[in-house]
Amino acid sequence: MPAKTHQFWLSRIYEQCVNYPKRTANEVADVLMRVRNEEIPIGVPPPPFTRTVSDRMALFKKEFSEEQKQQYGYADWPDSCISGALPNEASAALLRLLRYYAEVGETRKPTVTYARWFWRLWTAADDAAAPVKRIADLAVLLAEREDDPENAMWAWVKWHVAFKLWTSDGRDAYRKAHAEHPDALPPYDQGVSGFLKENPEDGALKTRETRGAR
Repeated sequence: MPAKTHQFWLSRIYEQCVNYPKRTANEVADVLMRVRNEEIPIGVPPPPFTRTVSDRMALFKKEFSEEQKQQYGYADWPDSCISGALPNEASAALLRLLRYYAEVGETRKPTVTYARWFWRLWTAADDAAAPVKRIADLAVLLAEREDDPENAMWAWVKWHVAFKLWTSDGRDAYRKAHAEHPDALPPYDQGVSGFLKENPEDGALKTRETRGAR
């Protein structure tokens, strides 16, 4: 049984297996070692050693279905929609995400899992003025916890989008709703301080869990 490995590193290992199938465990381990500090969520341990990487790669190739493996492939348009990795309905959101990557100079493509969460949140936000970076940051938080639905982050992201907390009206509405019905919503400051750092002037987020594009 491979050593316990944090989901952050597992996702990176699986991503390498799918998109760079000829890379050895040594090469993948080297890629993990070169991940920028600002990309690593707070609380995530150092990357695993080569032996653990090798074990995880073998397990992934042997036990994961083709459909599961597909989720770690890179998303692109129209390829991902033609292959069925993403539905055609995700096209507009995927193109917006790819544009965002280009605008911030991110050369690494998003994974299918991440692109799917971006699409879901972009659609749910139903706000043409929603800041793309905000939706992108929230999508990372959920993509990295897809196998942990009990994580408290899910509820906070839900209310974040439901109240459109990237707007001052949304933040005011949330605080008002909590004041009137404290059992229905977690305290606003608790949610922000627990998972996210917020600029008090404009509500802009700097996530503790992740930074930058993925």
